[in-house]
Amino acid sequence: ELRAAEGTEVVPPDTLLQIEESGHSWFTRAKASFDFGYNQYKADGQKQFSFGAAASYLTSDYFSELQLAVLRTSYDVIPKSERHSALVGTRRFLSHNWFATSYLELLQSDEQALDLRSTWTLGLGNSLYRSHHAFFALTGGAAWTRESFSDAAASEDNSAEALGKMEFNAFDLGDLSFLAKVAVYPSLTIAHRVRADVNSELKWDLP
Repeated sequence: ELRAAEGTEVVPPDTLLQIEESGHSWFTRAKASFDFGYNQYKADGQKQFSFGAAASYLTSDYFSELQLAVLRTSYDVIPKSERHSALVGTRRFLSHNWFATSYLELLQSDEQALDLRSTWTLGLGNSLYRSHHAFFALTGGAAWTRESFSDAAASEDNSAEALGKMEFNAFDLGDLSFLAKVAVYPSLTIAHRVRADVNSELKWDLP
């Protein structure tokens, strides 16, 4: 039995992966992190700076998160390029491993001549596999994407899209953890347009 302020719930032992206290105050339920990197290459004088920040808030019913990322690349002979992205969203936990999601993603990219892409998604997903070392989930839903470009010849695009998403997370592997996400957005309003986002992250916790 698990006892909380809302009452008592009987949970089968074989469905427990871990017990994590969500806390009673705002500060104990919130987490935040940041990272940065710098690379320099002699061949073309390339210099690259990256920065990322993330914050999350967890309760027994909801998981909310915020992510920010900046990538700046400069060269000796060609103009520099920048890429900025942001994500904010909430996941609502339902029964029988189901969950509902709502996210807003923003992207600016000089390489794509993209002033701003905003994508709002609504989805319903299921955690198909969960263990002490891995998590695998699929999500389906709908999205609305709006794009504006710095290239005067490019038009502003608005697209209603379907959403298919896969998420795989391997953790508690000693000092290593791995996260992969693949999202596919086939357009419902623009013929022959399919957009895909692929993200992966390998984390090594230093001693």
